[in-house]
Amino acid sequence: AEANRHYLFGDDDDGAIGGSLDLNIPVRLLHGLKDEDVPWRSSRKLQERLNDCGMQDVTLELMEDGDHRLSTPRDLIRMIRCLEQIILSNANQGELS
Repeated sequence: AEANRHYLFGDDDDGAIGGSLDLNIPVRLLHGLKDEDVPWRSSRKLQERLNDCGMQDVTLELMEDGDHRLSTPRDLIRMIRCLEQIILSNANQGELS
């Protein structure tokens, strides 16, 4: 049960994230659907909370064969591609800082 809670959500539905976040950064959430420690719905909830706080570049990628560690070569390649996309996108926009 403890693993089902995330400190960002707090102890109730209101959670620790609320109000407005003055952050203009890309957020990529990758979560394995075979994760037995943290339900993938926790990442969906985090995505919704970040969007509700005004963050506009938040995406969730659910990895069908991924477990809690996301440590297979396939998982690692997906993470690297995610980072490459963020870097290239920001480089093209001249926003690397």
